Amino acid sequence: MKDNVYDAEKLKVFDGKDGHKSFVAVDGVVYDVSDVEMWKGGKHNGLEAGKDLTDGFKSSPHGGELLKDLKVVGSYK
Repeated sequence: MKDNVYDAEKLKVFDGKDGHKSFVAVDGVVYDVSDVEMWKGGKHNGLEAGKDLTDGFKSSPHGGELLKDLKVVGSYK
């Protein structure tokens, strides 16, 4: 894992809007979803990039299975 540590304030910049990358935090890990087609524009099935989506991923149909293929960019606290 990278040395980058994100909090809510730092993470919200990575919302996928206006040319920003799309990052999401799940279980204390920050993932880059910028290149995931389903996350174009920073949104996917009611979830928004730039936030801690731990609860959202737990209730999603694919759960955390998708996360193993994503690039880890830091940790979330």
